[in-house]
Amino acid sequence: DGLVEQLREGMRTGWTAPKASVRALPDMLRSMRDGLMDGALAAPFKRIPATIDPEVREQLLAAGNAALKNSAAPALRKLEDFVRTDYLPAARESLGAASLPGGPGYYAFLVRQAGGTELTPAEVHALGLKEVAR
Repeated sequence: DGLVEQLREGMRTGWTAPKASVRALPDMLRSMRDGLMDGALAAPFKRIPATIDPEVREQLLAAGNAALKNSAAPALRKLEDFVRTDYLPAARESLGAASLPGGPGYYAFLVRQAGGTELTPAEVHALGLKEVAR
């Protein structure tokens, strides 16, 4: 529920992921849900050491399976439905950070942070063109 609320806040403020990045997410979540009992979250319950009492191992396995079936699977379904019906239609068309609220300033911040430079995005671009031409 916390993730959905954060995504809703992003929708409200115009901070969404690009539609191209979100398009495959509902099917990925469905696939994750469909394979939940055989996936990475179930694996620890299948590797309970043999030194653990067999009755306790069975209880742990049953509790793990119940948690996956009764909590994780419904949560994934809820997230899948939300992404498909609400978030994907609201996701932005543009891939670039410049299309976000305050985008040009945000993009300049990202260039400074990732590039470790005080150059502006335009200066970085011009430098890149110069290097490619060289």
